[in-house]
Amino acid sequence: MGGVEEVVHSCLSVGESAVADEAQQRGADALERDVTELAASPLSDRRIEQLFSMAASWNYCFRGDETARAFVERINITCRQWKEIYGRVPAEADAAWASQDVVAELRDMLATCARSASADLACRLLLRIRIANFVPVEFFARVRCERVASRLALGEEPLSSLEFLASAAGSTSN
Repeated sequence: MGGVEEVVHSCLSVGESAVADEAQQRGADALERDVTELAASPLSDRRIEQLFSMAASWNYCFRGDETARAFVERINITCRQWKEIYGRVPAEADAAWASQDVVAELRDMLATCARSASADLACRLLLRIRIANFVPVEFFARVRCERVASRLALGEEPLSSLEFLASAAGSTSN
């Protein structure tokens, strides 16, 4: 029940998880591929409407000026939006995050930010990038970050984020 977008999100539900698992991502890919192929098919809008209505046990009725291809495009857009939100690979599972090239590029971007904008902004961005992607912080890195955060008077929030990331790394003390 609900609008097209709500139904798509319900079908692709990730529950309480922030990221879709592999099976859910494959499901989203398959749905997106199916509606794209259907929209590109030689079937008339009327035939696509009939197929969808039958597949939905007649629980969805096309109304007004909504065409089947417009309906299919709404599903396609919702799939793409869902994938942007839930289809990403968490940083800790993505080998690219650990590559020297990515680390060097991130370091360069943050160094440029620290020089051209402000050091405290660069520090906050680094912390936010790590917390948003659940990238663990090892004990010694945490100690260095706490010193920098303290010198920059960044407040309690970045320090609690560091605590969380350090506990995610399994290194709460040394």
